[in-house]
Parts: sequence; C-alpha cells; structure tokens
Amino acid sequence: MGLMVFFMSCKYYAFKTYKIDRRCPFKNKKDYVFFIQKDPVLHDCNMLVLNDSSFSSFFIDFLQNKTSIVFIGAYINDSIRIKNSYYLNQQPNCSDRIIDDIKKICMNMSMPDSLVIKTEKISSYIFSQIHKSDAQPSIPQEPKIKIYLSYSYAYGNYYYALYKKINAICRQSHYSISLYLISLDPFYQWN
Repeated sequence: MGLMVFFMSCKYYAFKTYKIDRRCPFKNKKDYVFFIQKDPVLHDCNMLVLNDSSFSSFFIDFLQNKTSIVFIGAYINDSIRIKNSYYLNQQPNCSDRIIDDIKKICMNMSMPDSLVIKTEKISSYIFSQIHKSDAQPSIPQEPKIKIYLSYSYAYGNYYYALYKKINAICRQSHYSISLYLISLDPFYQWN
C-alpha cells in the first residue's frame, strides 16, 4: 500500500510540476501564436504547424512508426535522415541521449553513407512556420542539418530543457544546424 501511494504521489508531482497532459485552451490561431511568442522557451524555436491534409498522415507516418515521441530526426536534406545511434535507440525518449546524438552530429558534419538512411520526404507534409507576427507557408530548405522535434501543449514544460539545450547547440554550430519544432496541436482546426 505504501509503495502504491509513493508512485501515485510521484506521478502527481510530475504532472503538477511539468504541467503534463494539460488541455489545449486555444480557440483560434491568433491565441496560439501569441502563446508561442510570449513563451520564454518556445519563442526562440522555429515552430512548424501542420495543415489539415498533412496532420493525420504525419501522425501515422512519423509518430506511430517511431519509437521516440519527441525526437523526429536529424535530416541532411528532405529525405536523408541521420541514423540514431545505438545508444539513443536503447532509450529514444531520454533527453540526454538525444542531446548526445546531436552533439556527435555537430562534431561530424560530413556523414558517411553508413550513418544515413533514405526516408519519406518531409516536404510531402504541408507545414506553416509560425513567425513572430504571422503563420506563413514554409519548409526549411537551407543547406543545414535540420533537427526536428515534436511539440504539444499537452507535453507541458517537460521537454523545455531539451529545447533550450538543442537551441544553444544550434547557435554554437554557427548555424550549420537548425532546430524545428513540429506542433502536434490541431492548429489547422482553429480560425
């Protein structure tokens, strides 16, 4: 009985501390964009949102077929993804392991063929990028390695430290690596 109370209190503490599983309060796109802009962590990130036709297929193709709920991948171009290390694959949702993989990518910008894999084109999904004042159609095309992580309001602030650390790594890489958060919130449904 005491062990059950301990685990229940830890779960309660984690949910309260990190605000995990909170309901999305936004009624329109303007409120969501305002939230992203004023958030001290998210406003520094490139936030991508999915449109109506891409939302379901993205969930099926990327999220249900992956083992990590937050790390979508590191891409050299639209359809070439850098393979996750064996270390990361053992615990794919571990923030420290994700960061370690990204640091290794920074140290070795030229990837041998054995470390990359051809995947579904990420541009086959229609994104809009939330800018400081607007949402405009965009998918990053610059010659950088692109790190894609997922974001959801329901994650609370659990992954904020991960987002901040990877953003810092990207800035230190002299912009040879860029971070994009793909929102899993139903932005397309709001007016």
